[in-house]
Amino acid sequence: MPRTDRLHAGRQGRRRHADQATRGCARRIQRNEARIALVGSPTAAADEPVLDAMGDVDIQTVYVSAKDAKDPDAVMRQGVRDMVDRVVNLIVVSDLDVSADALGWDAALGSAREAGIPVALLNPVHAPDDATLYAATLVLNDRAADAVRIDDAMMTVLNDEPHERQIVVTTLR
Repeated sequence: MPRTDRLHAGRQGRRRHADQATRGCARRIQRNEARIALVGSPTAAADEPVLDAMGDVDIQTVYVSAKDAKDPDAVMRQGVRDMVDRVVNLIVVSDLDVSADALGWDAALGSAREAGIPVALLNPVHAPDDATLYAATLVLNDRAADAVRIDDAMMTVLNDEPHERQIVVTTLR
């Protein structure tokens, strides 16, 4: 299965997400239906293992690369907004550092929240002060015995199932 998805669902999908979020009774999304966005970090350190792990379980993943960008922070913020427009089911932001532009990040993450799309932070450097802007923090540790497979953690967050605020995850199967 390809790593990137080129489908555009437009505004109808955004309304669907918002309606489901306000009703609180969204139907459970299955793995083969899930579309997860990974907004990559400037170094792309964790991106490749995460993309490989998602490909191994055939979860449709859209990747936004910030590697080698002149302004990676701006590319990442725009990537979040673009994924809201593409109507993904979950946005994962890798190595988020809001210290350079906290207001810009609040706006970008707020757009996902308004659309009813959950956000998970993967190995954040500096998370937003407003904890309502993201659903969970995923800490990648392939050596932790109690780590949860990253695809399982993402599906848990995506489906708004009970979970810890911080989840230790692994890319190993």
